[in-house]
Amino acid sequence: MPHIIEIEDLRTLVETDLVDAALELELSAAEAELDRIAGPLGEVREYHRGGGYALILHRFAGSIRIVREPLASADLVASAWRLDPDRRSLWRLDSSGLATTWADGLVSVYYQPSDDLALRQAVAVALVRGAITGVPGVLGMTEGNFSIQFANGQTWSSVRDDVLSSAARPWGFG
Repeated sequence: MPHIIEIEDLRTLVETDLVDAALELELSAAEAELDRIAGPLGEVREYHRGGGYALILHRFAGSIRIVREPLASADLVASAWRLDPDRRSLWRLDSSGLATTWADGLVSVYYQPSDDLALRQAVAVALVRGAITGVPGVLGMTEGNFSIQFANGQTWSSVRDDVLSSAARPWGFG
Protein backbone atom coordinates (compact mmCIF):
# COMPACT_ATOMS: atom_id res chain seq x y z
CA MET A 1 0.00 0.00 0.00
CA PRO A 2 1.50 3.38 -0.94
CA HIS A 3 2.32 5.87 1.78
CA ILE A 4 1.32 9.54 1.87
CA ILE A 5 5.01 10.42 1.68
CA GLU A 6 7.79 8.39 0.09
CA ILE A 7 10.44 6.92 2.41
CA GLU A 8 13.18 8.72 0.44
CA ASP A 9 11.40 12.06 0.94
CA LEU A 10 10.82 11.28 4.62
CA ARG A 11 14.56 10.68 5.07
CA THR A 12 15.25 14.23 3.86
CA LEU A 13 12.93 15.58 6.59
CA VAL A 14 13.77 13.26 9.50
CA GLU A 15 17.32 12.52 10.61
CA THR A 16 17.63 8.84 11.48
CA ASP A 17 19.87 5.80 11.21
CA LEU A 18 16.87 3.49 10.96
CA VAL A 19 16.77 1.10 8.03
CA ASP A 20 13.97 1.60 5.51
CA ALA A 21 11.85 -1.23 6.96
CA ALA A 22 11.89 0.30 10.45
CA LEU A 23 11.21 3.79 9.12
CA GLU A 24 8.33 2.39 7.08
CA LEU A 25 6.84 0.87 10.25
CA GLU A 26 6.97 4.26 11.97
CA LEU A 27 5.35 5.92 8.95
CA SER A 28 2.63 3.24 8.81
CA ALA A 29 1.88 3.82 12.49
CA ALA A 30 1.66 7.58 11.91
CA GLU A 31 -0.67 7.07 8.94
CA ALA A 32 -2.91 4.72 10.95
CA GLU A 33 -3.16 7.34 13.68
CA LEU A 34 -4.01 9.99 11.08
CA ASP A 35 -6.75 7.80 9.62
CA ARG A 36 -8.16 7.33 13.13
CA ILE A 37 -8.14 11.07 13.87
CA ALA A 38 -8.89 12.62 10.45
CA GLY A 39 -10.66 9.80 8.65
CA PRO A 40 -9.39 7.75 5.73
CA LEU A 41 -8.22 9.16 2.43
CA GLY A 42 -10.57 8.69 -0.50
CA GLU A 43 -14.31 8.82 -0.90
CA VAL A 44 -16.43 8.91 2.25
CA ARG A 45 -19.90 7.45 2.76
CA GLU A 46 -21.92 8.99 5.58
CA TYR A 47 -25.45 8.53 6.86
CA HIS A 48 -27.30 11.48 8.38
CA ARG A 49 -30.66 11.68 10.07
CA GLY A 50 -33.06 13.57 7.82
CA GLY A 51 -36.01 15.72 8.83
CA GLY A 52 -34.16 19.05 9.03
CA TYR A 53 -33.05 21.63 6.50
CA ALA A 54 -29.30 20.94 6.47
CA LEU A 55 -27.04 17.95 6.97
CA ILE A 56 -23.64 18.69 8.52
CA LEU A 57 -20.92 16.53 6.96
CA HIS A 58 -18.20 15.13 9.20
CA ARG A 59 -15.45 16.55 6.96
CA PHE A 60 -15.09 19.38 4.48
CA ALA A 61 -16.30 18.20 1.07
CA GLY A 62 -14.34 18.72 -2.12
CA SER A 63 -17.16 17.26 -4.21
CA ILE A 64 -20.41 15.38 -3.66
CA ARG A 65 -20.99 12.28 -5.78
CA ILE A 66 -24.25 10.77 -4.51
CA VAL A 67 -27.08 11.91 -2.23
CA ARG A 68 -29.95 9.51 -1.57
CA GLU A 69 -32.92 9.96 0.72
CA PRO A 70 -34.50 7.06 2.63
CA LEU A 71 -36.75 4.79 0.59
CA ALA A 72 -35.76 6.57 -2.65
CA SER A 73 -35.24 4.31 -5.64
CA ALA A 74 -32.73 6.68 -7.25
CA ASP A 75 -30.09 9.22 -6.27
CA LEU A 76 -31.16 12.83 -5.99
CA VAL A 77 -30.31 15.04 -8.97
CA ALA A 78 -27.77 17.79 -8.24
CA SER A 79 -30.44 20.49 -8.44
CA ALA A 80 -32.24 18.89 -5.44
CA TRP A 81 -29.44 19.78 -3.00
CA ARG A 82 -26.75 22.41 -2.51
CA LEU A 83 -23.39 22.25 -0.77
CA ASP A 84 -22.96 25.41 1.27
CA PRO A 85 -19.81 27.52 0.74
CA ASP A 86 -18.66 26.31 4.18
CA ARG A 87 -18.18 22.91 2.40
CA ARG A 88 -19.86 21.05 5.31
CA SER A 89 -23.58 21.96 5.17
CA LEU A 90 -25.70 20.13 2.64
CA TRP A 91 -29.08 21.76 2.02
CA ARG A 92 -32.17 20.06 0.55
CA LEU A 93 -33.80 22.18 -2.17
CA ASP A 94 -37.28 22.07 -3.61
CA SER A 95 -37.98 22.32 -7.35
CA SER A 96 -37.75 26.13 -7.22
CA GLY A 97 -34.32 26.04 -5.54
CA LEU A 98 -35.53 27.05 -2.05
CA ALA A 99 -34.51 25.20 1.09
CA THR A 100 -36.85 22.46 2.24
CA THR A 101 -36.49 19.58 4.68
CA TRP A 102 -34.77 16.26 4.10
CA ALA A 103 -36.94 13.13 4.19
CA ASP A 104 -37.20 11.43 7.58
CA GLY A 105 -34.77 8.57 8.06
CA LEU A 106 -31.13 8.12 7.11
CA VAL A 107 -29.86 10.16 4.16
CA SER A 108 -26.81 8.65 2.38
CA VAL A 109 -24.08 11.02 1.20
CA TYR A 110 -21.04 9.89 -0.80
CA TYR A 111 -18.36 12.54 -1.22
CA GLN A 112 -14.70 13.24 -1.75
CA PRO A 113 -13.30 15.21 1.21
CA SER A 114 -11.33 18.38 0.55
CA ASP A 115 -7.67 17.77 -0.20
CA ASP A 116 -5.74 17.69 3.08
CA LEU A 117 -2.73 15.71 1.87
CA ALA A 118 -0.18 18.44 2.65
CA LEU A 119 -1.43 18.70 6.23
CA ARG A 120 -1.41 14.91 6.63
CA GLN A 121 2.16 14.76 5.33
CA ALA A 122 3.31 17.45 7.79
CA VAL A 123 1.63 15.67 10.69
CA ALA A 124 3.06 12.29 9.62
CA VAL A 125 6.56 13.77 9.51
CA ALA A 126 6.07 15.28 12.98
CA LEU A 127 4.76 11.97 14.36
CA VAL A 128 7.64 9.97 12.87
CA ARG A 129 10.21 12.54 14.07
CA GLY A 130 8.72 12.52 17.55
CA ALA A 131 8.51 8.73 17.74
CA ILE A 132 12.15 8.36 16.70
CA THR A 133 13.74 11.19 18.67
CA GLY A 134 11.29 11.65 21.54
CA VAL A 135 11.23 15.42 20.95
CA PRO A 136 9.29 17.37 18.34
CA GLY A 137 12.01 19.88 17.53
CA VAL A 138 10.82 22.99 15.76
CA LEU A 139 7.78 22.11 13.76
CA GLY A 140 5.97 24.66 11.67
CA MET A 141 3.08 23.82 9.42
CA THR A 142 0.36 25.84 7.79
CA GLU A 143 -2.75 24.64 5.97
CA GLY A 144 -5.27 27.28 4.95
CA ASN A 145 -5.98 29.43 8.00
CA PHE A 146 -4.48 26.90 10.38
CA SER A 147 -0.92 27.27 11.65
CA ILE A 148 0.95 25.41 14.39
CA GLN A 149 4.53 25.58 15.65
CA PHE A 150 6.37 24.00 18.59
CA ALA A 151 9.66 25.22 20.04
CA ASN A 152 12.69 23.08 20.84
CA GLY A 153 12.91 21.82 24.38
CA GLN A 154 9.35 20.58 24.78
CA THR A 155 8.92 16.86 25.33
CA TRP A 156 7.24 14.79 22.65
CA SER A 157 4.51 13.55 24.98
CA SER A 158 3.55 17.16 25.77
CA VAL A 159 2.87 18.01 22.13
CA ARG A 160 1.90 14.71 20.46
CA ASP A 161 -1.83 15.24 21.07
CA ASP A 162 -1.57 18.81 19.74
CA VAL A 163 0.14 17.53 16.58
CA LEU A 164 -2.60 14.94 16.08
CA SER A 165 -5.42 17.38 16.81
CA SER A 166 -4.18 19.61 13.99
CA ALA A 167 -5.45 16.95 11.57
CA ALA A 168 -8.67 16.08 13.44
CA ARG A 169 -12.06 16.38 11.85
CA PRO A 170 -13.64 19.78 12.41
CA TRP A 171 -15.70 20.09 15.60
CA GLY A 172 -15.02 16.49 16.49
CA PHE A 173 -17.92 15.05 14.47
CA GLY A 174 -17.73 11.42 13.41
